[in-house]
Amino acid sequence: MIERHAFIENKQGLMVPLGQIPGGIRDAFNIRGHVRIDLFDPRGKLKDRREFENLVVNSGKSTIASRLKGVATAAPTHMAVGTDGSAAAAAQAALIAEVGSSRTALASTTVRNNEAIYVCTFPAGVGTGALVEAGLFNGTAAAAAGLAYTRSTNTVTVTKTTHGLAVDRAIGIAAATDTGLNGGATIQTVPTADTFTFYTTAVGANGTLTLYQDVMTNRSTFSVVNKGAADSMTITWTLTIS
Repeated sequence: MIERHAFIENKQGLMVPLGQIPGGIRDAFNIRGHVRIDLFDPRGKLKDRREFENLVVNSGKSTIASRLKGVATAAPTHMAVGTDGSAAAAAQAALIAEVGSSRTALASTTVRNNEAIYVCTFPAGVGTGALVEAGLFNGTAAAAAGLAYTRSTNTVTVTKTTHGLAVDRAIGIAAATDTGLNGGATIQTVPTADTFTFYTTAVGANGTLTLYQDVMTNRSTFSVVNKGAADSMTITWTLTIS
């Protein structure tokens, strides 16, 4: 009996069975997030600094994957802060308690080798409060609520002429009357301005969806940072692909 192997050339130029190379040629692909928060008093003096790791949520991984596609999900453009310290989870599509009007445009985005570095400054009067969560987003519209859908077997089609969702933007389901649609975890790209579809494992009647138009890439929780009304704060978010 002849045993067949997949062969590969080793460092010495010899052809050897793939199974005889420790670990094969597997490459561990990992995405890590690191956050630094700098809080400044009204005179610009640093009063608090925090550094910690964070979670790249499912929608963030989908965003990164889509950047390899010709028409991709929009890249991160904003950050926001919130007041709910519930543990970060992969299926989350938004901050739990986003501070009103805290969604702020990034000051800069830098790509350095295998790192993407996002910097955002929250000026006095913006993002004020006892902050315990932060998120990185690709826009300013947190949600478009109450979109009606119709069902055809296991496909849900959403059609609403005035829903306002942008073409080729990722959509995350926040809540649904359909238990087969996994709230917060499903990300799709809008194929046209007025109609898009989701696959569902459940059957039943038509219903409504609450959809996040702008995608959260990362969410982080941390011990309380007390930002006063006159304080400013800078968040530096680094994504490392290794």
